[in-house]
Amino acid sequence: MAKWLELNSNDSGVLGWVVHDFRPALPWVRFTSHSVIAINNGDDWVDITPSTVVQEYPFLAAGLGQQRYFELEEQLIAHHGVSQFDWIPAAQ
Repeated sequence: MAKWLELNSNDSGVLGWVVHDFRPALPWVRFTSHSVIAINNGDDWVDITPSTVVQEYPFLAAGLGQQRYFELEEQLIAHHGVSQFDWIPAAQ
């Protein structure tokens, strides 16, 4: 992303989470840290990460400052070894 932003000064990075909703096959939703590009610093987001996934997953902006986001990511890695977390919704 750094190289893209260097070459495209009107764009910006958006930090957040890719949302993998495995229900009903599995009982949880996984949030994996990720970033996308905001074209012209706007609402049009582009994921420039090379991928072979068949299904696209939604992206949820973290809404945190860069420092707080990276602190949270470091905590996840320190405690779980990865920068993701799972959420198991309460039974309905």
